[in-house]
Amino acid sequence: MTGRIAQAVVVVAVVAGVLVGAGLAGNQDVWKIARTPAGNRAAKSVMLRHADFGAGWTGGALKPDLKSTMPCSNYRPKQSDLTVVGAARTSWRGPDLIVDDSANVLRTAHMVLLDWKRTVVAPQVLPCLRQGFKHAKNQKLISLHGVRFAHLTSMTRAYRVIVDYKGTGGTVRVESDLVAIGAGRTEMSLAVSGPASSAHQIRATERHAARVIAARLKR
Repeated sequence: MTGRIAQAVVVVAVVAGVLVGAGLAGNQDVWKIARTPAGNRAAKSVMLRHADFGAGWTGGALKPDLKSTMPCSNYRPKQSDLTVVGAARTSWRGPDLIVDDSANVLRTAHMVLLDWKRTVVAPQVLPCLRQGFKHAKNQKLISLHGVRFAHLTSMTRAYRVIVDYKGTGGTVRVESDLVAIGAGRTEMSLAVSGPASSAHQIRATERHAARVIAARLKR
């Protein structure tokens, strides 16, 4: 990637990761945080690892973001009856792409089902994500919509966002695929971002990463 494309992909990947994470989070009615060693180990066990990528990839663990804030003001689903007992996040950078994934382990599987219904498949979620991208700095939202995706677990949902990022070197079109995956007590978010010219590579990486995550969730 050239410098300006790399800068654009980094910025959009950060926004995409935050928004897809928020799609599995909440609002002012925040969830409870009661992380345990066992819960954190469970979250880390499903994360992407360096061995999951080919040569030329770098990255690793980051501090998980446990803010439960939706990126809009007009949708505030209930969250105070949910408890997070484990969390983890990693970020990986390849020749043309950035992959960001995060996991939250809740106290019960029923809590994951509730969160999924409220903040992933609820009809208010997509307009809320659009609002979040529209307010991101130096970006013009081109499109954001749901896409068909392999039914890897009983809870799988995917979105695709395209933005024009305006930087010091000009405007770059960037695509991000956002995938939410849930199983048992664990909910995962995956964001794969890159220049629009690398769309085929984005799709291939997204499919591979999602399958790896789903296989670990089913263990």
